Amino acid sequence: MNKLDLYWAEADAAKSYYNLGSGSEFSQVAGEMLTQLGTQTLRVRVLPMTAGPFGYTFQSNRGPLQASISLDQQQCSASLGCVIETLEELCDV
Repeated sequence: MNKLDLYWAEADAAKSYYNLGSGSEFSQVAGEMLTQLGTQTLRVRVLPMTAGPFGYTFQSNRGPLQASISLDQQQCSASLGCVIETLEELCDV
């Protein structure tokens, strides 16, 4: 999960949406992919993620949309730490 800072208050719902077996569209597509490709070399992990305490500007046909961040640097760092720990686990480091 990326852009956790934009939906911090709904992080649990977002994580649930992306987990396999949730019944969401993402879960169904990911499950089909795993069925076709196999689970020996492919896994799905759901991690809350944000790189830094920066707002975002999205371009749209209605003009730029501003989204402010709701996390501080410590929360962003904790998010990156979670990603690093998971990558180390997946790589047997």
